[in-house]
This record gives sequence, structure tokens and C-alpha cells, in this order.
Amino acid sequence: MLPLVRVPEATSRAHLIHQVTPTYPADVRRQCLQGEVVLQLTVAANGTVRHVSRISGSQPLGDAAKNAVRQWVYEPYILNGVPVEFVTRATLRFALPAGCSPSV
Repeated sequence: MLPLVRVPEATSRAHLIHQVTPTYPADVRRQCLQGEVVLQLTVAANGTVRHVSRISGSQPLGDAAKNAVRQWVYEPYILNGVPVEFVTRATLRFALPAGCSPSV
């Protein structure tokens, strides 16, 4: 078995052909929770996301990000003329309009 190829996030973004935007969870929006979520992805040789794990960011935002990223599709990453599975990161930012006040 070949070792997984690690691809920088900027490079993998250039290969992204179908991106689903995460849905902001309503309960999290009411709490005015926002921030950045960093995920690690394993992308199969055919370009589908095979595995997603949260590296940083809040759990609720991370869950929303993971649900969206599982639907992403990449162009196959070619190494030595052959499509290969690769590992990369994806950074997603959740931001609310200024002046958000938490609902009680």
C-alpha cells in the first residue's frame, strides 16, 4: 500500500470542483457562535471525500462543516500519471453580521 500523499490546502482548493456551503445551525446562530473550523480530509483517488475529522474549532460548527465537506468533490490528484488518494486540510469560516446578540 502506498503512503498517503499530503497536499497543501491551497493546492487542494485549486482541485475542488464541487463545494457545498455549510448550513449555519440555528441554535448556534442564536448563541452568536462564530469562528474558524479546520478539518482534515482524506480524498479518494476518484475525488470524493472519504474521511473528515475536525482539527480545531467548536464542535457544533465543526459538525456543520463536516456535513458540508463530505459532499465536496475534487478533480483527481495525479501523481506520476496515476490518480492517488490524498490528505489535505480545509478551513471554513463561520461569521455572523455585526451586532449579533445571543437569544435567551
